[in-house]
Amino acid sequence: MNRAIELEPQNIDYIYNRAKAKADNDDAAGALADLSRTLELNPKYVFAYVDRGMIKQKGNDLNGAISDYSQAIKLEPQNTTAYVNRGIAMSDKGDLPAAMVDFDQAITLEPKTRLPTLTGATSRER
Repeated sequence: MNRAIELEPQNIDYIYNRAKAKADNDDAAGALADLSRTLELNPKYVFAYVDRGMIKQKGNDLNGAISDYSQAIKLEPQNTTAYVNRGIAMSDKGDLPAAMVDFDQAITLEPKTRLPTLTGATSRER
């Protein structure tokens, strides 16, 4: 992957895929750098915002995660994953009313959406 990026440094697919590989190998810093680079090259790359939000959330950067999920929703208002993940981040921050708004929107978009319980221990279908 690195060689492909050396040959085509502006290829967002290569950079995004390397970010995913880094995330899979627990290289959060490397994944965040590649996802940010992807977004520099294409600020409308919705999946990069969602993935970057997930990494930020895992690292307990809840405000950063919420910001990325919000940008994904702004670009793609039908993105159920962004609503669910933002809802979880809001819940983790203690903002349960905002979390419920996002969960309700996710269910409106996809009625069989699996949502976490408020404790985050299990999932349930509503």
